[in-house]
Amino acid sequence: MPEERTPRTMEETPLEFWFGLYLVLLSGQYLTNLLHVTDFPSWQGRVFSMLLALTGVGLFAAGGYTLTRGLEARETRRTLGVTAVLFAAADLAPSVIYGNPLARAVGVPGTLVVTADLLGSLVLAAAAVWLVAAAFDRPPAESAFRVRGLVFLGAVALQKGVVPLFKVAVNVIADPGAVAAVAGASLLTLAAFILPPLARGAAGLLALWVLWPAVGPSVTARLAGRSPQGARRLLPRQAALALALWALADALVLGSLWVSWSDPLGVPPPLAARLQTSLLLALPVFPLGALASAMHRQALRQPSGP
Repeated sequence: MPEERTPRTMEETPLEFWFGLYLVLLSGQYLTNLLHVTDFPSWQGRVFSMLLALTGVGLFAAGGYTLTRGLEARETRRTLGVTAVLFAAADLAPSVIYGNPLARAVGVPGTLVVTADLLGSLVLAAAAVWLVAAAFDRPPAESAFRVRGLVFLGAVALQKGVVPLFKVAVNVIADPGAVAAVAGASLLTLAAFILPPLARGAAGLLALWVLWPAVGPSVTARLAGRSPQGARRLLPRQAALALALWALADALVLGSLWVSWSDPLGVPPPLAARLQTSLLLALPVFPLGALASAMHRQALRQPSGP
């Protein structure tokens, strides 16, 4: 029998609004690749650019459905599932489109970095396929989609947050002299290199810590062949902090770009291109911060238990 749908509460509505708006604004960073598909001389570059553009189309459509129909709508879930697959494919493509990535690794540090990136991409791809399968289930299984959606978010936190922090740590440990040279030349440049992955890594680790009690028992029960109990509620305060840290990391990425553009030894892009890039990076920060704030307010309204 199909599962009964739980009506949306007043607390969930602003969360859906800010999440949908975030997806819509995030799509701009991907959709701009439509303008540059023919700029690449190789077919690999054109395929990758088109894949990014398709991901942008999916993000825009998923955000639009979330804003107008909510997360419970079948169209929203299917669009989110397809977009998750495109997102994972766009993440995996740079590693494999030019052949075996491990063959291009240099030394032990390079092998560690490439292996971590490849494993993270494969985990993200597996989570995306698992999610899209639930999105097209008949009859639709609400609890399965929620659990798999949270698992996909955990895979994103791992690949886009924890893995970059690991890569930076490996590079710093492998070549501390280069870090010392950068610090001696400009502490601002060193901060621009260290702070974005540090903030995003902290957000990713916190997100994994928040997500595990919400989905871990259900996933382990399914792997063991038992009937899953469905997703538990997230810890809203910790989840809000993870989102706020992720938004901070996005803002720090923008700041690091302006630091690199101000390097007297470099050749910055034209001012119009810098402003366009800054706008595309800055716009998604606001709904993500608002989403974190809405989750925090929701946590304050909940009675504190023992």
